[in-house]
Amino acid sequence: MSKYILLLFLGLFSSCKIVRSVVELKKEKASVHHYEYNGKEIAYLPLHHVGKPSFYADVKNKITAYKLQGYKVYYELITTDIPGDSLQKDIIRRKVRKIKGTNKDYKQLADETTIFKNYVKQPAYADLGIDTTRVFL
Repeated sequence: MSKYILLLFLGLFSSCKIVRSVVELKKEKASVHHYEYNGKEIAYLPLHHVGKPSFYADVKNKITAYKLQGYKVYYELITTDIPGDSLQKDIIRRKVRKIKGTNKDYKQLADETTIFKNYVKQPAYADLGIDTTRVFL
């Protein structure tokens, strides 16, 4: 009996990241973490790339509310605009395909996979109320 408890215990701890990802995926409300740095308050809103539509609606509401309070919005932006010549772009795309195992993007995979049928891809920043014309590094 104790062997099974030990195996269950080890299994749970080894998949902790997976469990956290599933918990985040099922959230309907966005959490906000508040920090203070050099006398300024920072409100941090963690996002994920796939979630429920209600989660992203709550994110948009919170971003709008914070912007009305005078907060500045800083965000992460990953672009698929690859610099360089066409040969370099082809090499990078082939490496990505080898790593991912597919050319399909997340939306195509979510549409084809039944476990994601109740979820949506993270909306564009403009749809979340963020002005994407200002990029901060």
